[in-house]
Amino acid sequence: MFLSKLSEEEQKGFLDLVDILNDENINAEEEKLVAEYKEELGLNYNPTKKNFDEVILSYKNSSKENKIIVYFELMGLALCDGNYEADEEVFMNNVKAAFEISDEIETRVFNWFAAVKKLYDETEIDWVSAVGRLEREAEDIISK
Repeated sequence: MFLSKLSEEEQKGFLDLVDILNDENINAEEEKLVAEYKEELGLNYNPTKKNFDEVILSYKNSSKENKIIVYFELMGLALCDGNYEADEEVFMNNVKAAFEISDEIETRVFNWFAAVKKLYDETEIDWVSAVGRLEREAEDIISK
């Protein structure tokens, strides 16, 4: 959703982090989302199998907003299949700590994805309004 705001180096780092998060445990929902990420980015780039610390270090000069974008999008991947597994939680906690993401932002990100899931699970009378509201909330989360 927000990956186009990242520099090319940050986008490549994001794909490296996606690769680390998924490792060899990728299911159909996650595979679909990864394909959407790659389409959104339009990069001809294959992750380089860097280690976590090396990839995180590439974000040392990144803005707080861009770090939140990466965290937000990674959380979407971790939650997209409805299972927040222990290894995903550990990974996301490591990203949170490395990027100094506050508990408040973490809670807002979780709540945002819960609202999206609820929207998809239930019949929404005013779908356009609801999606627009969620997009505005996401913008507000990443701009903190």
